[in-house]
Amino acid sequence: MRQLIAGLLLDLHGAVGSAPYRQVAVRQLIAGLLLFCLAIVPAWADTGGLSVSSEREDGDRSGSDPGYTGSVSVEVGSTTGPEVVAGGGTGVVVQWVSWKGLSTGPGGGDCTLTRWATRTDLLVNGNAGRLYDETVAAWNAYLNSLRNAAAAAAQRAYDDVIAASADPTSPATLADAAAAAAAAQASSAYAPPPPCTREVVLDSSIAEVAARAFAGSLTPPAPHIAPDGTALTGMPAYLETRRPVVQTRVHDLALPTGTVRADVTGTVTWWVDWDHPAGATTMRTSAPTIAGPFGFEGEPWDRSGPDSSRQVWWTYQSSARDVTVAILDRWSVTATAPGFGTVGPVQLADHLTTYSLDIRQAQVVRTD
Repeated sequence: MRQLIAGLLLDLHGAVGSAPYRQVAVRQLIAGLLLFCLAIVPAWADTGGLSVSSEREDGDRSGSDPGYTGSVSVEVGSTTGPEVVAGGGTGVVVQWVSWKGLSTGPGGGDCTLTRWATRTDLLVNGNAGRLYDETVAAWNAYLNSLRNAAAAAAQRAYDDVIAASADPTSPATLADAAAAAAAAQASSAYAPPPPCTREVVLDSSIAEVAARAFAGSLTPPAPHIAPDGTALTGMPAYLETRRPVVQTRVHDLALPTGTVRADVTGTVTWWVDWDHPAGATTMRTSAPTIAGPFGFEGEPWDRSGPDSSRQVWWTYQSSARDVTVAILDRWSVTATAPGFGTVGPVQLADHLTTYSLDIRQAQVVRTD
């Protein structure tokens, strides 16, 4: 390889022209070629790196990770999110994005930290999206500073060899200068630090994965009006929701850093429309027949004492007819597990449950 470089440089040297201009022209040409190579083929370039983080590897993530401010578009009863690429454990499938940044390891030295977030989190969550955008620019600026420093060191090494040589234009000297420049450029002083001993998943993305898992396992309402599913005009109709308003499930969350077993808890707030338009798939924003929000389970008509305060009822005054009763559920989900504490809450997409109710009109008839 040394002879090949020397031969190439000799050919270039002979083509430059008269002797007074050879040394300057050859040095300028070689320096230009060297800097071009350094710019397009850095030996340590990491094209997958995207961001920088000030977070310590052994620090508390909860203080630096962004909170989740959006809602997950997951229908209750579904276990599949809109982004289908990879997943496992609970059957929830999401698309993950990773990027790199600077961090400080337990020993106090710098390390390269890999962070993960779901694609949905980066798109929906404004805080996570800003963090990603800002750190992409910071990490790229850091890589550029390393490249510039390596190029400057290579130029200095090349110039030092030329300056120290009694025959700066000889093929051997030029080959030695090029080798010195390459060695300086390859120095570890101009490479990113080694990987950290762990990788980080944004808390908001963990919360999203937990919410997706919970959405596929929660118990929806099973509305009923006693005693036989009908209502009488002029008499209260009591709505039984027949599902807990707080539900906890244990889910194995499939994260890029490994599977984590978490306690996932959902709390529901709900509304009822006692005369929902037939066939409508969403609840009206306002109507005289809408009641709520409620944070308790609708109790049967025969409850007394404290339970009677949790009864939800409506009195139909019109004549006999059929109506649709609709329940709108809005779930808020949190997850707790060793290693990341409690994350969330995340709000699931609203879910509508409808119930067909027969309204009857009773009339007293005297038989005497």
